[in-house]
Amino acid sequence: CSSDLFGTELFYSFSKYMGAAFRFDQVMPDIDQSAQSFAVLTPKLIFRSDWNSRHTLTVQYSGYITGAAVVVHGDNRLVAASDNPDEHLLAMYGTIWW
Repeated sequence: CSSDLFGTELFYSFSKYMGAAFRFDQVMPDIDQSAQSFAVLTPKLIFRSDWNSRHTLTVQYSGYITGAAVVVHGDNRLVAASDNPDEHLLAMYGTIWW
């Protein structure tokens, strides 16, 4: 049983206040079982106060394209196993660096 993972992200700043990104990830937990594979498509909008700003606010959507045999396994009491994983994620987060 071997696995594989790859992804790429493209980013474009179309103004000093805003940029956009698109990320694609492909996950194959077992390359011999393609029905367990899934892909993630993530478009993002990144807001900032200037070109050289050290803080951003990001809004992103992630859509999961799952194979027929994808099962989410819980690692603790907070996450239960599911054979019907959620395929949509909407997130907003801030980043500060120095």
